[in-house]
Amino acid sequence: MFQGLSRAWRRGDQILAEVELPEAGRGLADSFGIHPALLDAALHPTVFAGLDSARDGGLPFTFTDVVLRASGASRLRVALTRTGLDEVAIAVADSTGSPVLSIGSLTMRPLTADGLTTGTSDGALLRLEWIDIPAPSAVPVQEWVVVDRGGSADASYADLQAAGAALEGGAGVPQVVVLAVAGDSDAVVDSTHELTGWVLRQVQHWLGEERFGKVPLLIRTRGAVAAWPGESLSDLAAAAVWGLVRAAQTENPGRFVLLDTDTDIELDAAVLGQVLAVDEPQLVLRDG
Repeated sequence: MFQGLSRAWRRGDQILAEVELPEAGRGLADSFGIHPALLDAALHPTVFAGLDSARDGGLPFTFTDVVLRASGASRLRVALTRTGLDEVAIAVADSTGSPVLSIGSLTMRPLTADGLTTGTSDGALLRLEWIDIPAPSAVPVQEWVVVDRGGSADASYADLQAAGAALEGGAGVPQVVVLAVAGDSDAVVDSTHELTGWVLRQVQHWLGEERFGKVPLLIRTRGAVAAWPGESLSDLAAAAVWGLVRAAQTENPGRFVLLDTDTDIELDAAVLGQVLAVDEPQLVLRDG
């Protein structure tokens, strides 16, 4: 898909080229302003421009004055002009000659083979590690409610809108609200779309509910994250919910707690008290 450069010519300080998407990718051209693989191919002629960085190889680093003039192209004509030691200007048209894209300046950054592996001896730039936290001494939670759209036996409400309506009816404000989240392992893709959409609506409602402003919303999943390498996941749809809620936590510190537990554990007053006492935004509970 990313080998779309088909022809190239040199004319003075200019490199002229033709690039196109392979047949398998042309049906997706209309889905982008410019297809990423086609844009990538349009930059490949820089290797012929005599840039200093090209001696050892280079990568596109800085773009300025970028204008997209048309979308949906699957075949492009590219005119690339060297403007500095490691800089080029690029003009792109479609197969009829109509303008598609212009880049006032593209600066290339030198790259060596060693540079691809520096600092990544373990194969990963970033890695998530869970740190053991001793279970603290804590006062058990006295008042809590469970929101579960699946209608489990311990559920108080089917959604947060119903929990808010209960407050209007005179119910007391709980110490914590537990949002039970579970997907369907037999239909992972559909379940992921449905579950994340439902959780998003719950999160938005929660943030707009002032009466719960000092109450944490505990999003509880089972088997959605791995606490250690090799641990199997049983709920991939709920794993997507973790990504969604992490974003919400960044925007709204202190409003949400993520908790993933073993599949067979039940939350009780003592466990909830310990979870809140730890005061961490993301927790996994394993083997008690």
